[in-house]
Amino acid sequence: MLTLANSMGVAMETIGFCESFLDMLLRYVFGFTSILSAGRTNDLRLLGVICLILLLVLAIGGMDWVTRVMVVLLVRFLLFKIVSFKLKLDIEKNHYFFTSTEDDF
Repeated sequence: MLTLANSMGVAMETIGFCESFLDMLLRYVFGFTSILSAGRTNDLRLLGVICLILLLVLAIGGMDWVTRVMVVLLVRFLLFKIVSFKLKLDIEKNHYFFTSTEDDF
């Protein structure tokens, strides 16, 4: 039962990551329409396969590689936070938040 739950969790996380990544590409990359075709389905499949292959490589490499990748990501995150604090960058002013349900924005 735990194996089934873990498999479903990885599948849902992968689909969510791929959809978010495609939305980010559509929003922030000028002129981007799709990777393979006009529809999103094949783009999601391609990104999902790439993501799962990378996860498989990490899993085969063992926990040592997973720990190294996590440390590298943590160090990059902390360096970004320190630099943005020193330069007093206001990261949150570029984000868009929904504050009401009306169409007043």
